[in-house]
Amino acid sequence: MVIVESLKNVVEIDNVKYEYVYKLLESDYNFKNNEKCNSLKAYGIEVERKDMIKGQVVSNYKDFVRYVSPKKEKVTEIIELLNNNIVSPIHLIDVIGEYVDNYVNDFDEAIKNKNLKVAVS
Repeated sequence: MVIVESLKNVVEIDNVKYEYVYKLLESDYNFKNNEKCNSLKAYGIEVERKDMIKGQVVSNYKDFVRYVSPKKEKVTEIIELLNNNIVSPIHLIDVIGEYVDNYVNDFDEAIKNKNLKVAVS
């Protein structure tokens, strides 16, 4: 996995600083078709929260979903939504679960398009 982009948000409450980082991940999604191994670029999300007191990290939480969609713009929109609403990694799956379920078809479409291009070559 490679971090392609990231957004950062910092909130301070009662002398505790909460630093949220929302990362757009890129990795290869491998699949097999007609006994051939293929891959396509897929995008995921990682959310990390560091709790700091007087500049010292006192706790750290992280969660990620490796494959959300092969369409970068869709995943970028989700990251912006998470950042704008300061979503904790603890709630990542609750918030994006429906998006991930709906974007499963993006993989089928991308695989189909990739195979059509290979067949034409």
